[in-house]
Amino acid sequence: MTGNGHAPEERGELMDGDGGGGEGAPRAGEWLSELRELWALAWPNIIQGAAQQAMLVTDQLFLGRISTNALAAASLGNIFHNVLFAFLLGASTGLDTLGAQAHGAGSKAALVNVTLTAAFVLTVATALACVALLFGAPVARAAFGQPDDVAALVGDYCRGLAPGMWPLMMGVVTMKYLQIQGDMATPAIATVAAALLNAGFNAALVAAMGFDGAPLATSASRTVQALLLIAAVAIKERGGCAAVSIQGGAAASAAAGALAAAPGGDEESVSLLPRADERLADRGGVSTAADSARQETYPLMGEQQQQSSSANSAGAGEGKGGGVRPVPKAKQQQQQQLEKQEKEKEQQQ
Repeated sequence: MTGNGHAPEERGELMDGDGGGGEGAPRAGEWLSELRELWALAWPNIIQGAAQQAMLVTDQLFLGRISTNALAAASLGNIFHNVLFAFLLGASTGLDTLGAQAHGAGSKAALVNVTLTAAFVLTVATALACVALLFGAPVARAAFGQPDDVAALVGDYCRGLAPGMWPLMMGVVTMKYLQIQGDMATPAIATVAAALLNAGFNAALVAAMGFDGAPLATSASRTVQALLLIAAVAIKERGGCAAVSIQGGAAASAAAGALAAAPGGDEESVSLLPRADERLADRGGVSTAADSARQETYPLMGEQQQQSSSANSAGAGEGKGGGVRPVPKAKQQQQQQLEKQEKEKEQQQ
């Protein structure tokens, strides 16, 4: 027994293990696994953030060759722009939390709803930020104490950045939508592409328009970035819908085959089963809620008919010539009623 009241054997039991931290202490392999997972999530964000800031730095690199006043105006304009962007970015963080909850719950509809709501809220907030950018010159004079000539250039620079604010925020929303679903590479690639285009836009527009061409180049590159991200989402969603449609058609065909192969399944009863794969082909491979309901309903009907046929086979001696009795008329009417209801649902959709 030691002075603190614990036996050496007890402390030895607590200290055994790989890290000496007890049974709950993570091993070295677990630490490395966690670091690899964190790095896989972090490196695209690092590249994305660096490329985003590179757009503003590129403006300054081109404007610094015009004059010191042009460089000063671009620097002050970027500061004012970043202050407004920080408020907008903070407003978009709700999408991270609510979107992650929806995705974790497996509800794609909830994720889309939250994303569209965030896009609407940020559209309104961005409109206010664009109005604030129009007052770049008074802000430069009052807040930064700049002379009138520099303040006028700051106002021109901020007005040139205003058209790119809404594409910038829609790009942020689209980035978060992809990142919530685990796609970290696409936003990084789109941002790097926009940064490279910004350099080309600056070279062309500054040469043609002078100082006013630099902020317009940044706005143009942000617009391209938003379009690239929206196109990536459209391609991804279209691919997902096609995969669901293929699976739905295969499931419906399998259900029809199982019903046809069931004992006692005659041609009349099989003909009552709607051909879901043909309906999907007629609609261009787009699955509907009625298809999902059909996939769940008709396999059950096939199973019920198979059980009925098995019961009929057991009592074959009672039937005429020992044959299997046909499907009862009541069941045929029930199947026809279900088919009629599904057609009405499809017409409403």
